[in-house]
Formats: sequence, C-alpha cells, structure tokens
Amino acid sequence: LVVLPGGSIHSGDTLTISWNDRNDGTVDTGSGFSDHVVVVNTNTAETLLNTTVFYNPASTGNGPIPPGGSRPFSTALPLPDGPRGVGALQITVTADTFNQLPEANASGTAEANNTVSTTAVSSTAAYPDLQVINLSVQPDTLASGTNVTIHWQDTNTGNATAAANWYDHVTVVNTNNGVTLLDTTVLYGTNALGPLTNGTARDRSYSFTLPNGPNAVGNLQFTVTADTFNNLFEYNLGGTGESNNTASVVVGSSIAPYPDLQVVNLDVQPATLASGTNVTVRWQDANTGNAPAPGNWYDHVTVVNTNGGVTLLDTTVFYDTNVLGPLTNGTARDRSYNFALPYATNGAGDLLFTITADTFNNLFEYNSSGTGESNNSSSIVRSSNLTPLPDLIVTGLTAPASALTDHAISVQFHVANQGLLAADGNIGQRVFVSSTPTPGSGTLAAVTAFNGPLEAGQGVDQTVTVQTPSAPGTYWLIAQADASDNVQELSENNNFFVSATPLTVQPAYTATPLRRRRSCPSRST
Repeated sequence: LVVLPGGSIHSGDTLTISWNDRNDGTVDTGSGFSDHVVVVNTNTAETLLNTTVFYNPASTGNGPIPPGGSRPFSTALPLPDGPRGVGALQITVTADTFNQLPEANASGTAEANNTVSTTAVSSTAAYPDLQVINLSVQPDTLASGTNVTIHWQDTNTGNATAAANWYDHVTVVNTNNGVTLLDTTVLYGTNALGPLTNGTARDRSYSFTLPNGPNAVGNLQFTVTADTFNNLFEYNLGGTGESNNTASVVVGSSIAPYPDLQVVNLDVQPATLASGTNVTVRWQDANTGNAPAPGNWYDHVTVVNTNGGVTLLDTTVFYDTNVLGPLTNGTARDRSYNFALPYATNGAGDLLFTITADTFNNLFEYNSSGTGESNNSSSIVRSSNLTPLPDLIVTGLTAPASALTDHAISVQFHVANQGLLAADGNIGQRVFVSSTPTPGSGTLAAVTAFNGPLEAGQGVDQTVTVQTPSAPGTYWLIAQADASDNVQELSENNNFFVSATPLTVQPAYTATPLRRRRSCPSRST
C-alpha cells in the first residue's frame, strides 16, 4: 500500500492510493470482486474517503488472478482545503470486502487477512485571504439623484497568490427605511487585472446613480464583500479566512432640489360656448419647486362631455425647452391649444376641460408634502349650448315590390328637416341600388335636388326614375339626403335611408320568332 505524493502532503492536494491484490491461494480468483478503501483524518475523526474499487476479470488485460499472481489497484482522493485536510490520515484497504470470492488457507485466516493500513501526515497548505480595505464614497456630500462612485481595495493578507477569478458583492441600503438601492457584483478578472499576490492590494470601484426622491434620503450603508461566491478557498490561522471579506461604511444623504410642475390659470375662450365653436384652452405651467425644470415634457389636454361621457379631445402639447427655455423655479409659462367643438349634440352640455402637466413623467418632481407627481392636473367645467342647425333625413321610400330587369321604375321618398334651423341652398339627394341593405353601399341610380329653404319641421317629396339592374335578384333602394354635404347639419350620420322591403328584379320576357315550315307537293315524272 503506497500513498503519493511521497514527500510533504498538504491540504488541497490530490492523493493517489496504490496497492496490489495478491492471490496466496491454490486456485485462481475466477469471478470479480470489490476492494474497500477508507481514509480517516484521525485528528478530526472525519472520514474523507469511503469507496470501493471493483476488479472485473473480463476487462482487457485483467483475467482471473492465478495462485501467486497479483494485480495493481489505485484510487484518488482530493484532500479538502483547510483544517479538514490537515492531520494524521489513516488509509485502509480491504480486499474482497463483500466476500464475493471463497477464500481458504492452512491457518484458517484467509477471510481475516484481507486488510492492510498505512498512515500519512498532511499539513496546512498556503492560501490567499481576501479582505476589503479603504472603502470610501465619492462625492463627499450625497443627495438623491447624485452620481456616486464607490472606491475600495481588494487586499490579499494570506500566504499564497489569489490566482483565480472572483466577484465582489456591492450593496447600498438605506438604513432609515430598509430599501436596497443597489445590489450588484463586480468581477475581478485575473486576465485583465492579474493574479493578486499575497501582501498586495488592487484598486476597485463601481459607479451608479442614487434614485430620485425620499428613498435615497437617510443613512446609506455601502457594503462590499470580496469573493462573494467563494470562488477561492481562503484561510488564516484565526479561522476567519472566509468571514473577514466584508467592509461597510455609512454615509448620510439628503434630498436634492427638484422642480414641481403645476397647472394654473386654466381658462377657456370664448366665454360663451356652443356646439361648433372654435375654442382656445389657455393655461400656465408653473414650477413651484426649488429647482429648474431642465428637460422637455408633454401636457395632456382632454375635453369630456360629462352628460354623455363622450371624450371630445384627447391630445398632448409639447413643452420644448429648446424653444421655450427651461422653466425656472418660481416662474410660469403661458400655454394654449385650439380646437373646434363638434356641431353634433356631443358638443353641447357640461364640458370638463382638464390639463395635466408632464403627463409622461419625463421630469422627476418633488415637494415636501410628497405630492410632486400628483399635483400636476387642473380642471374646469364649462357649459356649452346646442347651436341651432338643420338636420336632414329621409323618412320614407316608396317603390314597386318587383320589376323586370333593365326597366325604369318610379321611386318616391320624403326628405324632412328634423333640426332646429331652416336648411338653405341647393340640397341634393341620391338614390342607390344595392345588393345589401347597407347604408352607403350600392350603385348610384338617380340624382335629384331642390332649393331651400326647408324650414325646421318641414319636408319635401322627391320623385326619381331608377333603371333596374340587368341581373335578376334581390336589391335594396337606398336614399341619401344632402348627398353633397352642402348643408351644415346637426348630424351628418343620419342621411341614409334603406327601403324597408327589397326590390325583386325578375328576368324580362323575350320573344323568340318561330320559322314556319312549308310543305311542298311531291313532283312526279
């Protein structure tokens, strides 16, 4: 039984345990068997290896072991790093541990003479011991939103080089509220920085930006832990090689000055509103914070008819600092937006005008009350009257229920003004023939017109001649009032009327002339 390396053994070394199994019997071994290998650290009573090694006679070069013959065996043991791999090691090998072979000798010790032991002494290897020193934070004075650089050094106070890569863990925690502001790792790459030899140190740093607002205000604990994932085994005589890797520093941080946008002096012109009116919404963006508003932002403008819940306007207005300049604290800037109320009934009622500054939160805003992001809106309600307008509709349509293809038919319909004002000018109507009862579909079949005025509540009958389609089938007649939109109406969506019953177009009769046959008397000769 031999243990290599044969000289000094250290924790972390890989031991090679070699031995020979000799057959002192009178017949060959025949079948396979297993040897049991145990390595115990007698200083700590820890079993470092407990394994079996199988001898397979069927493997190439093996075969049964003949009387007087022997075969070599070996196995490897990587010793643990540190104290677990240090001490007097007892190595024991037992041949045929499971008694797979029948054994016998003259003295009757054939099953009891299968074990051999030896000892080896392992001492502590040299190891690195990483620590974090000279931890500092720049700039000296911190405030929310500040760009911060954390500086530290990784030093190796052990007695061996730190040759592999590792990661330093960097955290920043606000101890006032328990919020973690930073949690990241920084790679120490030996290809770029070189191995860290014992007794030396290497500069390290990480930069980040503190968040805006109160989460970054208070006592901030900056912590750096070297080799956070234990990529390296570290050791010192005090047994703190893996627990002395962390350093912390606490730095106070205050609230930075911020803008605080608010909408003031919201107004709507003209003073009297009605459907169809051209409206100008005016307001001011005021900065009530303690810092300028440095960037661009958008104001959100909405107009909602609260009577029907209909949104009449939903748009944004850009504040461009390149054009308007930064909005310094304590000042305000005039803003406006123009649009026209619809002529329809949606343009009349109680209209809610709302402006929200910086609707997309392009700027961080803050005030001592904590309402910096929630005080950006202002609203005003203005009443709008319904502007009297005509409203032309088709109230009825009369036509034959059936007709022949390519025939002219007479179609009558009634145009009424259900609005509040007379309809003036030339008022044109159209009639379509369609294969579906869908307003706006079909083929134009007839046009007619009359000159106004058509007073509110009055109507006029219209008669047109329509040519039926060439193809037989089922069709609908569709009449459209004010087809050219010459009249400004209360509603432009109700000008179509579809016949209540379809028009059935049947094939026209055609006459086919028949040739009369003459019979001739037979001629005889």
